Amino acid sequence: MEIDNKTPRVGLKAWVLSSVIGRLFLDRKFFIYTCVGVFISVLNIFLLWLLIDVFTIPTVIASTLVIGATFIFRYVLFRVFGLM
Repeated sequence: MEIDNKTPRVGLKAWVLSSVIGRLFLDRKFFIYTCVGVFISVLNIFLLWLLIDVFTIPTVIASTLVIGATFIFRYVLFRVFGLM
């Protein structure tokens, strides 16, 4: 088997950056989108714990309040970071 020396060798980093998947996931906006998602998830857990366990608010009311508030907060964060 003969090796073709005419084709340029491309490193893994260049291949990932030039692929469709690389352009989608190695973008600054995707990184910000991921960070906002992680932040909102952690905030959901903390606020639910706070309202249900500490303030002893019923679960249905607490979860409705927290999910509604974080939904609006997520929209605000997306607008602030220019993702929408």
